[in-house]
Amino acid sequence: MKILSDKRRPVQFIFAGKAHPQDLLGKEIIKKVVHQARSEGFRRKLVFVEDYDINIARYLVQGVDVWLNNPIRPMEACGTSGMKAAANGALNLSILDGWWPEAYDGSNGWAIGSEEEYDDPEYRDRVESQSLYELMENKVVPLFFDRGPDGHPHGWIEMMKNSMATICGRFNSHRMIEEYMTDYYVPAGLAHQILGENRMARARELRDWKQKIRSLWKDVKILDLDLPSGDTVALGEDLNVTARIQLGNIRDQEVVIDLCHGRVEGDSDVMVKRSVTTMVSDGTEHDGVWVFKGTVPCRETGIYGYTIRVLPFHPYLLNPLSMSLVAWG
Repeated sequence: MKILSDKRRPVQFIFAGKAHPQDLLGKEIIKKVVHQARSEGFRRKLVFVEDYDINIARYLVQGVDVWLNNPIRPMEACGTSGMKAAANGALNLSILDGWWPEAYDGSNGWAIGSEEEYDDPEYRDRVESQSLYELMENKVVPLFFDRGPDGHPHGWIEMMKNSMATICGRFNSHRMIEEYMTDYYVPAGLAHQILGENRMARARELRDWKQKIRSLWKDVKILDLDLPSGDTVALGEDLNVTARIQLGNIRDQEVVIDLCHGRVEGDSDVMVKRSVTTMVSDGTEHDGVWVFKGTVPCRETGIYGYTIRVLPFHPYLLNPLSMSLVAWG
């Protein structure tokens, strides 16, 4: 009410949408919004537009200043409506879920709360609603009404430009289709061409190899890791890692050993912006145990974590994850 009743800086909330016939909670939320919109003090300041369809959506993305998105994490499927709004100059005010963690950079919109996970849903709602109200009162509304001598909100316009510049080029169907082509369709076409030669001889070879690897994968184990240079490395140097891996009757050329590494935040074991370095076999083998070596380049300060994964490898296996076989250590 305080936000809506400011005569110097008036704000209007517009809701639109439909609930699935079986979505009782969704229908109850719409009922509450409509009831609130009709109550004293909220009329014309809180509006619900009925019969939502693509035509109403067209008016909304073209006409609103802020695209408010506040579902409960992690329930946001993606967020394509926010992408459409950004293409029309609207600024996104959203929780960090779906597409927004990838798009938000601090200068192209606003983020409600953080990516924290909460065990208590009521406490989560209090934290995120408080974040939303603080953003509205202290950031969004003041920026919109901060006008220059010419009457234009220059800070707002700058954020609109940042939004369109950083979002439109990345979140669009042209980029998506191009990635589908380069990452999936073209490799699939090449695989069909390669495996189909000589009356599918390579396909039969790959089939037999997969059957062998699946039967032997139970023996794959990462026995131990060794850091010859220790776990503290100076900036600019490399962290050398040696691993002894039991492969049984699988050869070292039939696997790929990935050394995954990245910065660790706080007290968690979760790596952010993980990088992958391929480890190399030194050719020594004893009773099915092979030695692999790799390095982690240390180009930034901080606490870093690392782990090793083993995946099957065959020159005709274009996607090693397709076999659903992996060993971690």
